[in-house]
Amino acid sequence: MPAIVLEVSGQLSILKKEAFQPTTKSDLSLSSTPSALPVEVIMEGEIILKDTDPTYTKDWILQQCRIRGLEVRDVYFAVINSKGNLFIDAYDDHIVSPTDIE
Repeated sequence: MPAIVLEVSGQLSILKKEAFQPTTKSDLSLSSTPSALPVEVIMEGEIILKDTDPTYTKDWILQQCRIRGLEVRDVYFAVINSKGNLFIDAYDDHIVSPTDIE
């Protein structure tokens, strides 16, 4: 029998029977990786030092810019996405509509 809960707001909520609950990764003994939020590391040609960490240091950011033939002052926006990849949008890249691919 499903459980019925009277909420503080006065509404009734019905909880599904356990057999009808959505399956989770732990139900299937699958490992899960923690998800991370994107982190902005450069905005308008300035490194955001408070967003650097031991993995993504100021030197690492500078090196990544040099690999792409850019100076930090040439970068409008740079972000490390949730998968740890660096995306750089340069001032002079002529992108009309950038796409975020994850």
